[in-house]
Order: sequence, then C-alpha cells, then structure tokens
Amino acid sequence: WLPLRVRVLVCALALIAFTLFTGASASVVRASIMGLLGLLALSTGREQILRLSMLWTLAGMALWNPMQLWWDSGLHLSFLALAGLMEFSELIAPWTKKVLPKGMGIEESVRTTLAAQVLTSPWILFAFERLSIISPLSNLLVLPAIPFAMATGCIATVLGMFWQPLGSVAALTTLPFTRWIIGVTEVIAKIP
Repeated sequence: WLPLRVRVLVCALALIAFTLFTGASASVVRASIMGLLGLLALSTGREQILRLSMLWTLAGMALWNPMQLWWDSGLHLSFLALAGLMEFSELIAPWTKKVLPKGMGIEESVRTTLAAQVLTSPWILFAFERLSIISPLSNLLVLPAIPFAMATGCIATVLGMFWQPLGSVAALTTLPFTRWIIGVTEVIAKIP
C-alpha cells in the first residue's frame, strides 16, 4: 500500500540494518549489496541481471578491501555458492524433479544444495584440504530451520532494542531452531 520508492527505501534500510546487526561478514555483505542492486533495479524499472549484479558486487567488495580476494574463504564460498545456484540449479532440476517427492520443498532444497556444492566443494577441498561427502545431508537437515531462526531472531532483536526484557523473552522462540541447527551440526561433525 506504500508507494514503490518508500517500499524500496524501507527495504534498503532494513538490509543495511541487518548487515550491521549480523556483523557484516563477507557473505552477508555480498547478499546485501546484491539485494540493494535489485532494489535499485526495481525502483528504476530495470531488470536485474544476476550475473552482472554478482560481478559488480565482487568488484565493489574487492575495491573496498582487496585482501578479501586472497584471504576470506567466506567471500569465496559465498560467491561460488551463488554462481553454482545460478549456473547449475536448472541443469539439475530435470533429474531432481524425476527422483524426489514434490511436497514440502524437498526437491528444491536438494536441487539448490547440490547446485551450490558443485562449485564450493572443489574450493573447500583446495582451501581446507578436506571435504565432507555428507555435508549435503547436514545442509538439507538444517535448511528448513534457517528462515525461522532468522525471523525470530530479527524480531527478538528489534523488540530488545525497545525493551531488553521483552527482547529476551522473544529470543526464546529462536531456541528450538538454533538448537536444531547446532545439534545437527554437532552430530554430523562426529562422523569421520
């Protein structure tokens, strides 16, 4: 119900606030810049071309801090995962749609996980000299909890800014999701 420019401004401010709240890691900064470019395209009536947005984002981040290109695995993995999603998700789709059930987002979760793994796995093997062959399983198990953990955490943070006890109580709603994510990670990590 708000005019487009107001909606874009509110979304842009929310993206910037989210980036600052989460500590501005490379992956969050990448996502936020691409989100801001998408909002800019929306507000000017242009189509966002993801490949160009990704390249402009990488160029901007490299100009801001060139050392990230060499030393920040979070940056590398974030861009590789995104490139994998863009380039391989639709190639994998015919196979996953044939093999996997249609309900509850299972097919999409498996497809996006595999697409991201196509480009991140070689880099993980190179950078860390090890590769977990069951990491797609852990990704699939934690993926459904991520949006809920982020949403409840965001609400708790905002409420806590106004009144800390209210934020603390609201943060309790985040616990089941974060415990699930950490629990799955710990169990999977024990497998050699």
